[in-house]
Amino acid sequence: MPGASSNPPFANNIPASPIVEIGWLDSAFQATYAFGQSPGGLAGDIYGPRIVLSILALVWSLAMLGIAGTTGFWRLIGARGVFGLAQAGVYPVLSKVTRAWYPLSVRTTVQGFVTAMGRLGGATASVLIATVLMGMLAMEWETALVVIAIPGIVLAVSVWFVMRDNPRVHPWTNGSEQELVDPVPATPTVVASGEPPIQAVPKPTLETQLRVDVQPVDAAALHFREHVSGSVLRQLAAVVLERWTRLRQ
Repeated sequence: MPGASSNPPFANNIPASPIVEIGWLDSAFQATYAFGQSPGGLAGDIYGPRIVLSILALVWSLAMLGIAGTTGFWRLIGARGVFGLAQAGVYPVLSKVTRAWYPLSVRTTVQGFVTAMGRLGGATASVLIATVLMGMLAMEWETALVVIAIPGIVLAVSVWFVMRDNPRVHPWTNGSEQELVDPVPATPTVVASGEPPIQAVPKPTLETQLRVDVQPVDAAALHFREHVSGSVLRQLAAVVLERWTRLRQ
């Protein structure tokens, strides 16, 4: 078949139009990767980096095994989508790790290193999988995915047992290290008579996160309700606006 030599090895697992549907497989990853950034960061704020990174690493590794172990277009779409969704939250959560574990003087440097390593990984993935594992070691593509999924599972377990959300709760850090990364704030100035006391900032929850800067969302909901056409969509818009109003009250 003309052009068959340019198809990736797993094209035989997808019926009908391989080239077109392989493009949809790539889009499945890109779409869920884009969608999962904000929810991933929100989860990191609420539950902490330790549990979120452990779950994300485990899920993306299992999704990779799913890609290797399934056939058919829609099953591969689902596995690729889960793979992208799991990887999406890593960058925002790593930003929180940088904030919690590195002194202010080097945080931007560390974050730049994290971003660079992510791009380097993407650039060398084809070399590792296609050239080394499938070419030099003559592995099938399914076996190659299993090989690179195993370190992800090891990473998930390691993060859970070794990592903590911040140095002050880690048993391997001492007081000097904790103070270097997260100095204890100075004693606040005495509040003048008659002024309200200074309140500590509470740990963010799902409710407080959803209450932040809701004006743009309110405006968008009102615009949608006023301009959408069709009675069914108008009713749906009214219900969405009513639920959103109740949620933020």
